Amino acid sequence: MRVIGNAELVQTLTAPIALELAAIAAKLGGCAGRYFRPERQFHPVNPHGAKFGVMPLVLHDPALLGLKIINIFPANAAVGKPTHVGVYQLYSGETGEPFAMMDANLLTGIRTAAMTAYATHHIAPELTDQIAIIGTGDQAAWHVRTLGALFHPKELFVAGRSLAAARRLVDLVADELPDVQFHACSTEEAVKRASVICTVTSSAEPVVDRAWLSHRTHINAIGAHSADCAELDPEIFEGADCHTDDPDTFPTHCAEYLRLRASGKSGPKRILGIWEPRASPSHATEITVYKSFGTAVQDIVFAAYAAGLRVTVE
Repeated sequence: MRVIGNAELVQTLTAPIALELAAIAAKLGGCAGRYFRPERQFHPVNPHGAKFGVMPLVLHDPALLGLKIINIFPANAAVGKPTHVGVYQLYSGETGEPFAMMDANLLTGIRTAAMTAYATHHIAPELTDQIAIIGTGDQAAWHVRTLGALFHPKELFVAGRSLAAARRLVDLVADELPDVQFHACSTEEAVKRASVICTVTSSAEPVVDRAWLSHRTHINAIGAHSADCAELDPEIFEGADCHTDDPDTFPTHCAEYLRLRASGKSGPKRILGIWEPRASPSHATEITVYKSFGTAVQDIVFAAYAAGLRVTVE
């Protein structure tokens, strides 16, 4: 079994390669006959919100088994450690023998940002001159790097719980993207000035208000993936076109959707799989949303490539 180190993983999964893999993963997500995906499980570890998570996948063609063990420890942020830690394991689906193991947090960071880039390119490629990243953790940093490298925005706004944290993230990545004009600012300012917004936070309550959106905007909602966490004002979903990597999970785990329906509203205009054709905006103030849940299908496509294997979709 190969142990793929972090340096090799980063060198292998460059932004352009990751975008190609994201396109494959998006299309594979719509091919239910190609895989068996048991429900992910998260088990409580302590009273401070820590969870032990397991995400398995059986891929039929090629025959591969994937297992992500991801531990979520929110208190790690206070001591400067990642809140998501774990390992990803790849096995042969023919013999059960282990192929490779790699850092799950790094794999997740790269593939999630790449899936966001793919969704943005698929749904709103005309809007990428001004991009906002709401969040300042590891996942936010990968979004800045990946979207900055792939779209070369004129302006990139970074916001978080504090202006100091936003400035630290800008200082971390600015040298990697010398042609991008960075702004560390408040969430409200970032949302009002950007046309592509990525929420990459651990917040349980909305950080983006519907009233801040007055023009054609695309939102990538990344951080919340359970029924008890919502990053967006539920009103944002009312009448919007919503694309997602997991349409089966959306009605039961998208907190914004559940809160909107509980208030008696009708909800999104359409809910589409990310592999389906984009719905063209019908007016200049229309909102589109990509709601990410992060699937085991995506993990196995990226992990297989890192291990020297290739998953394809016709």
